[in-house]
Amino acid sequence: MKRSIIFLSSLLVVLMVGAEVLGQKGCDFSIIGAWRATGSDEAGPALVVFGQDGSVTVYSGSGRVDGSEIAKGTYTLDDAKAPKSITLTAVKAGGFLSEGVISLGIAASDDTSFTSIGPGAESMRWVRAEPFRYFLVLAGREGNSRDGGPAFAMLIRKDGRETLIETAGLYFEKNHKKFGLIPKEVYDEFMREPNSSSDVMLRLEITGAQFQRSLKIMKDWQRRAREGTLLYPPAQTRALNVNTSVLLKQLAEDLNRCGERISLYALTWRDDDEVAVNYNPRQVPFQYLKRLKQLNEKRHVPDSEFAQAGQEANMPHGK
Repeated sequence: MKRSIIFLSSLLVVLMVGAEVLGQKGCDFSIIGAWRATGSDEAGPALVVFGQDGSVTVYSGSGRVDGSEIAKGTYTLDDAKAPKSITLTAVKAGGFLSEGVISLGIAASDDTSFTSIGPGAESMRWVRAEPFRYFLVLAGREGNSRDGGPAFAMLIRKDGRETLIETAGLYFEKNHKKFGLIPKEVYDEFMREPNSSSDVMLRLEITGAQFQRSLKIMKDWQRRAREGTLLYPPAQTRALNVNTSVLLKQLAEDLNRCGERISLYALTWRDDDEVAVNYNPRQVPFQYLKRLKQLNEKRHVPDSEFAQAGQEANMPHGK
């Protein structure tokens, strides 16, 4: 609809500037946490934990932090954010942590893996061992052309014992639109895959680093809702739908910050954007989510797998 394009063009600059502020680009490497070596022989470490205090601990057996400590020491990186080498000093030698001081090169790194190069030029790939399982859920209901329907995001952290849920987006309360934290009775409807074509839900498993970045975005929107400082002031009812579209777009696109993890729909609000052209702003959140779901059907986590998530944790809380 051309009137939708005219309406949105007046605030496109505001929205794009806001997106740049809220969604900074680039990824810094962090070695802090638990890692497993892949492709190593049986003598290799099952689990290595790098602490924030510069400590490194090697565990064997089940690969869990369950008391099977076989080595301990300290580590230093030549550059904390973009390391090219790591120096390890054993306090208690064992496994790959041999006596004395060893230096390993780091050939490649991102938020989920890195590759180390040993003194003999042998390489070893490390993958992050997450203590929890993390999910981003994007959900919405078609509603009607006058008001649209609820559309929001959920961040979920599970470990088999407890579940943490954070939410933000658009919902209805006594037929009035609201933006902010989603009431439990609303998001509970989307904890399971919907049966109706008028509902859409995309559930993605994400990494701990992606979870933390998404949580930062979500917390900022929660704060804006509390303080009444949304990117576009809700003087018109459709403004809440527009803010919702920007929130969903930010969360989806931030998943690709360190590389392509999901397929994206280009929500640009320009005349080459078929969603913005063919639907009014109140319908855009649902239509955007519908296309994201179609593009990422193979990445969607079904109910059966989600129900089993978190039954095994890599380490207890607080580690």
